[in-house]
Amino acid sequence: MRHFLIILTVILMCSSAPAAVRSTSGDSVIELAGGVFSLGNLPTDFSVLLWVRADETVADARSIFEVPGVFRIGTDAEGRVEASAVMKLIEGGTEEFGVVADGVVAGGQWTLIAMVYRGGVREITLHVRTHEGGWENSATFGLPASLMNSASGGARLGRGSDGRPALVGLYGLVCVRSHTVGPVDVLTMYQYRRYFGGYVLHTAPSGSMNGPSGALWMMNHAMTTQPTDVDAGGERHERAAVVGEAVGRHNVHVFDRQVAGLSEYERFNRVRGTAQVSGFVYESVYDDEASEWFVRDPGPFSATFESVGGPSPLARRLATQPHRLMRVMISSNSRAVSRSDGTDLSPGNYTHGFIDLQREHTAGVFFRPATRGSLAPWFGLDCTEEARSHRAQLIDATFGKYGAFSRMWTGSARGPSQGPGAGLFVENGGFYEMRAKPEPGSLMTADKPLVVEAHVIAFPGASTLMWQATRGRSQGDVGIAAGPPQVLDLNTQRYGRLWGPGDSIINPTAIRLDGDWTGLVEAGDAIYVVAGPGAGQLHIVSRVTQGIFSAIVEFTMPMLSSPSTGSDMRVGPWRFETVRHEFDAIEAGDENDWRGLRLEASGGNGFAVFAFNAWRPNVRGFVFGMSGWGGNGYLPQLLYGDATARRAWMEMSQSDLWLVVPAQQNSVTSNMRDWTAEIRAALPQCEVVWAGEGDHPSGQLLAWPTYIVNNAAAEGVVGVVAFDRPGIGTSLEQLGDGHRSNLPHLSRRGNLQLAKVWSKLLLEAATDPCPADLAAPWGVYDFFDVQVFLSYFAGGDPLGDLNGDGVLDFFDVQMFLGAFSGGCP
Repeated sequence: MRHFLIILTVILMCSSAPAAVRSTSGDSVIELAGGVFSLGNLPTDFSVLLWVRADETVADARSIFEVPGVFRIGTDAEGRVEASAVMKLIEGGTEEFGVVADGVVAGGQWTLIAMVYRGGVREITLHVRTHEGGWENSATFGLPASLMNSASGGARLGRGSDGRPALVGLYGLVCVRSHTVGPVDVLTMYQYRRYFGGYVLHTAPSGSMNGPSGALWMMNHAMTTQPTDVDAGGERHERAAVVGEAVGRHNVHVFDRQVAGLSEYERFNRVRGTAQVSGFVYESVYDDEASEWFVRDPGPFSATFESVGGPSPLARRLATQPHRLMRVMISSNSRAVSRSDGTDLSPGNYTHGFIDLQREHTAGVFFRPATRGSLAPWFGLDCTEEARSHRAQLIDATFGKYGAFSRMWTGSARGPSQGPGAGLFVENGGFYEMRAKPEPGSLMTADKPLVVEAHVIAFPGASTLMWQATRGRSQGDVGIAAGPPQVLDLNTQRYGRLWGPGDSIINPTAIRLDGDWTGLVEAGDAIYVVAGPGAGQLHIVSRVTQGIFSAIVEFTMPMLSSPSTGSDMRVGPWRFETVRHEFDAIEAGDENDWRGLRLEASGGNGFAVFAFNAWRPNVRGFVFGMSGWGGNGYLPQLLYGDATARRAWMEMSQSDLWLVVPAQQNSVTSNMRDWTAEIRAALPQCEVVWAGEGDHPSGQLLAWPTYIVNNAAAEGVVGVVAFDRPGIGTSLEQLGDGHRSNLPHLSRRGNLQLAKVWSKLLLEAATDPCPADLAAPWGVYDFFDVQVFLSYFAGGDPLGDLNGDGVLDFFDVQMFLGAFSGGCP
């Protein structure tokens, strides 16, 4: 005789929960494909846990959750909770029996129900608990039978297989456990007030719950935007589960412990096939500010990582609003340079979290990588529709011809590339064109001027750059000219010749060149191979030693492809160049409101374009940028990026504030200090903040936030850590609340929430030693500061609220006068 215990717990509470789904009508249904509920051969004892919240008190028969042919949970004609199991009779056939509890599913509150089946005595016990109390009832099946061993259809939420209408409201976590659960477990879950209590709780010795190891199968446990597709099918964006969007045929997450070879969190991030889905919407419990029941689990480390305070007035501005045009850079690994969170609506990187948070104060972006392909969303410089190009090759393609150029820049999302830089190599006769679109709700609108820039590199043998400002109706539109053609010669060639019989390779970083090279090649020069073996490779010279018959030329980095007989080498200096056009405002009704630059290679051997900038000038606003290398921490970025080029692009960023976020791959924690030293060498006036992220499903990475709190003060930087903070929570909370695109990366929602938490921490930790410094020149008090403050105060500008109490009054004047008279240190 099989012993089978089903416990269905439905908790009645006054809030929503992560990964919840809302049914919009009695016809709402999520039916999994047959076989997705894989527990056909049920263990001897087992439990099913489910949380629901009805929009209105239920007064009729409704369906909540069922596995057809096995069990079902719902309400009877009076709105009381009921549960039943289908029994296989010994003499053949089946019969259903069940039990009803007195507790009803009241409107606007969460309800916890527990249905327990004991196979040895063929008994169902049903518990119902609300904030008003608890109810319990039992029933026994009297005929010789065993529980039906396998499901005859897919598990389903909402409308029943018999046509019974769905309960209208929120459906929370569904968790099938491998053991019995009793009244103590139910009460403990209720008092625990955590959405994942049915998954994580240990209730021994008084109860029977044994934590995650006892969880066999779950639904409504995760919302990720780049899940692992098991058998769900559909396009990538259709598999994304997004708060506020519809549950679809391809984005239903299912946890199944019986699948071998996976980590626990990998089981969380899987979507499975469905038979039908309609009328359900993803919802988060934490978006309800009135919620006073479910709380985020702060995790065991929430009190460990206290912020490290210090002077950083621009960090305070980032947490509030800008007082001038302010360029903010954020660096890390793939979490900083990601180009899509799976929805095809957001890149899913840290920078866009701040853009979403500060949209009304965002004036533009910088260092947007030049890319090919569609579905690459970005603020302003959006490539959801592919940018127009011809003969433009990725420099960060794995083993690509032009891979050495990736060592000269930053921003690559491709971990296996040869260096940290993103961009394109435009071959002779080719072109690339990128435009920026207006962004409603931001400062970057069509009716205002716009500056667009492109960063390229000049090197020996390069093409002449023919460039022109253009406008169009979209990114891919042919468009119209918005200015006269411009010419920039990128060829810096001083000398060139073929690889000769007297030339040789000494090692990966040095070659011997026959003859006298005095005055022809110098330290800091570049050697570019335009044809033959090693074509497309750029080598930066670190030292030249001229001998009697030959010269030894050493390079800053190993050659990716060595020159040999037939290699056509060009020698000369290299430098970055920036082409820039300032567009006038677009007239009302003009559909050509995408503004950008067309870059064309004329003659020579092509050129590399790395990134574009687009921002509205002469405005109080943020211009956000990003840097990093996907799949690589700071040490690989330092080792595989050319040091001179890194210094140059950092200077070109003109960053006012730089958030250094941990980047752990193949790196040690002190590399944050090394990266900070590089920033300070390039940008002495730039403020630096160390900002630690939250818990990661792919690993807690505790060493990095620990390093921040222990070393930020010594480095003279403000340090903040979001690890386990309220609003972020543990890895479980992040997966359940739609914060993750996949295990290592954040979704658009997750980046926005992280930006909110970082901003709150920065407002608490960063101080402004010169609060009355409101106008240039910065760092000194003068008449211009007085003039600007008076204009803020008279005009009711929030920037005049110096004490931050939300009111412009005498106390702000008093604070300004006190600060001004005290001087700016």
